[in-house]
Amino acid sequence: MPNILIIGASGFVGTNIINNPSIKDEVGNGFFKEFSLINSCPSKNKDFYYLDLLNLQSIEDIIKEKEPKYIIHLASISFIPSSFGNPKKIIAINYYGTFNLLETLKKYSFNGRLLYVSSGDVYGKFKEDNLPLKETQPLSPKNPYAASKGAAELLCIQYTNAYSLDIVIARPFNHIGPHQSDLFSISGFARQCALISLNKKEPIIKTGNVNTYRDFLDVRDVIKAYFLLLYKGISGEIYNVCSGKPLKISFILERLISFTGRDISIETDTQRLRFIDIIKIYGDNSKLKNDTGFKINYDIDLSLLDIYNYWVKEENK
Repeated sequence: MPNILIIGASGFVGTNIINNPSIKDEVGNGFFKEFSLINSCPSKNKDFYYLDLLNLQSIEDIIKEKEPKYIIHLASISFIPSSFGNPKKIIAINYYGTFNLLETLKKYSFNGRLLYVSSGDVYGKFKEDNLPLKETQPLSPKNPYAASKGAAELLCIQYTNAYSLDIVIARPFNHIGPHQSDLFSISGFARQCALISLNKKEPIIKTGNVNTYRDFLDVRDVIKAYFLLLYKGISGEIYNVCSGKPLKISFILERLISFTGRDISIETDTQRLRFIDIIKIYGDNSKLKNDTGFKINYDIDLSLLDIYNYWVKEENK
């Protein structure tokens, strides 16, 4: 049975793929039905294969043993604020880890398809007149994480052009859903709301800047987009994976608070403020829709309610 290798399977998106394995069978009229998932992550676990992107031998071992037909490369350090504190580690994993993977695929004449998962954060600085952002927008990263992702994109394009590797690049914007770390704002808000509803926290929510606008997509829609890109994406092309709509953070917080049925006050926590921030960002997903037939299945209210209920269950254990 052909294999789909998920690199970074222990992360947010990988966890949701594992929890929703049938999603691959919803793509292309069951195109992936006869494929099995291989889960690799940077930690030893009996349910996963161990893979270290900074160790060429580790990558070679799994490529030789499992001979994947498709690869989804999710692995990265993705919490942006931490990237300023340790840019060397960010660049090592996000850039050199991708380089090691590409070198291995070249060495073993990989004839399948790699989906490299980059980030909408690579756009960085831009004029508001350019919104919604298209894939042709010049990159102007504002943090080490975005710079490492942009550089890894260029590596993927170079290996496609020079060595004919079949690579598609996804640029996901903000994605949300169950199992996301509470270090990320929406999941963090949802957890605070859950704790308040369970009477485990005073009715005060600490926030960063809630007057910004972001483009949110449910992680389950993100996963669907990834499998569609594996199946229908054009080799060498880049695709925004996004909703195409800006939502104000304060609106999302208000929706989460409404689920609690409680009176909750909001306080700004200066530790949560970014010294480099973008007021509004959202993408154009028309290329993804046109090339793959992608459609959004989860509206924002359903996503937020699922995240809230996830944290209520977790905190009530």
